[in-house]
Amino acid sequence: VKDFGAVGDGVTDDTAAIDKALAASDFVYAPPGTYATTGNHTITTQTFIGAGKKATIFKRLSGSNTVFRVMDDGLLQDLTVDGNNTWGNGILISTTTYGQQKPSVLTNVAVKNILSPYCERLSHWIWHCRATQANQKPEQI
Repeated sequence: VKDFGAVGDGVTDDTAAIDKALAASDFVYAPPGTYATTGNHTITTQTFIGAGKKATIFKRLSGSNTVFRVMDDGLLQDLTVDGNNTWGNGILISTTTYGQQKPSVLTNVAVKNILSPYCERLSHWIWHCRATQANQKPEQI
């Protein structure tokens, strides 16, 4: 993302740079940094990888209530989404073809500081929740 102008200082709005990187490549790497964003970044068939949950953070500014929308074989890995204590989803998993969900993958991804009164439906939305096993109802954290 830095090749497309992202700063990663936690203050500068990196939204446009992130979108440019996603539009230009099927593989996007975000090096260590805190990337301030208004969100709604769509990952369809791309692989989007950070440098680790503690190293690469995407911090929501005002704007969309979803930081990342992962769809249709998209991969999101090794990063944290920080909702900046705002209401919303953080990460939304969806599909372009209703009823034909393809396997989007989240690996080593954390979501924090999302305000939501809901914590069920972890299979569709990832809020400020955690599930210890796939068959357990998530608990709010």
